[in-house]
Amino acid sequence: MPKRYHSIDALRGFCLVNIFVNHVSLGSLHYLSPSRLSFFDSADVFVLLSGISTFLAYGPLSDQRLGKILRRTLVIFSFNAVIIAASLAIALIGDMMHMPSNPEASPWAIIQNHGAVRYMAHLFSMQQSIGFSMVLKLYVLLMLVSPVYIWLALQRFWLPLIPAGAVWLLAGHFGLVEIDTLTGTPLSMTFLPWNLIFAAGISFGAALRQGLKAPKSSFLIIASSSLLVFCSFVLIVGGRYFPEVHVWLDQRNDAFWSGASKTLQSPVRVASLFAATYLVAVCTDAPLIRLLHAVRADNVLCRLGRQSLQVFSLGAVLAFLIDHYIWYLYQEQNIALYGVRYLAVELLLIVTGILAMITLADRLQIRRAPRTAGQTT
Repeated sequence: MPKRYHSIDALRGFCLVNIFVNHVSLGSLHYLSPSRLSFFDSADVFVLLSGISTFLAYGPLSDQRLGKILRRTLVIFSFNAVIIAASLAIALIGDMMHMPSNPEASPWAIIQNHGAVRYMAHLFSMQQSIGFSMVLKLYVLLMLVSPVYIWLALQRFWLPLIPAGAVWLLAGHFGLVEIDTLTGTPLSMTFLPWNLIFAAGISFGAALRQGLKAPKSSFLIIASSSLLVFCSFVLIVGGRYFPEVHVWLDQRNDAFWSGASKTLQSPVRVASLFAATYLVAVCTDAPLIRLLHAVRADNVLCRLGRQSLQVFSLGAVLAFLIDHYIWYLYQEQNIALYGVRYLAVELLLIVTGILAMITLADRLQIRRAPRTAGQTT
């Protein structure tokens, strides 16, 4: 069976926790997220790791593995349907109890404008998102194209980057992103721009399987480190002391070539992600990176990362629920956002959510033992 890389599981586990904290958008703790130190975040890392894991799990291709890819796609679609159903219930009940934070985009408003049947049809066919359902929609599409990328990577590990890069450039230049069909809201994670990150993961996975190693170049190490340090400086210091940088930071998500758009996966964002990936791959003696490569299978982050789909789904629903509860406290209980009482409540809710995610991962691991080898998306 394929070798399991515990460092990949640990990184995925860390991303799951960080994504959960960042999804509590009405909270304050996400301001402490490491994602605020660079132009890429845990979502980018997770998509890259999913590409690596997909190749390790399903390459080389065979009829049996193609069947497994299809089943995995259906499983992801099913979990997305659960996220949609749970998020819809939370939103409907929450909006009945108090004024929604965005009345025009609330389910009740959409139902009133388009009808309940049409709304449900668009939700469960993934044309309209609710909560964080757009994330697994992206993974469904990525899994559907993964056999093509895996086949290309089996010919030459770098081949998936050519078609994926062409699609990425066209989508970014012309702003080709998906929108929610009923509300017209652009989605932050859509297939055409984000497929490059997944394809790069496929290529990295193929190189890893073939025993290839990234060249350890002093020039590349210095260049990659300098880029990451510069990006952190711009984000932390530049916007505070330089008005032009502050304006650029406010507008960086609107442009592809001259910005740092998450939706369009701007070049500066992709370059930052690849620079960090290169440093993790070659600087194995650096203190934190050395700990990552030496992580044990029983590490809590590894346990989370091995059950990434289920843990993410639970975290997505809990984060959506916590946001609604925070908004309820703000409106009905007169607890000021960012006050001491609020921070204590938020911390308690987030810690409880993380413990629930760990508990779920451990229970799933017990049920599936001894199946521990192989990689999953």
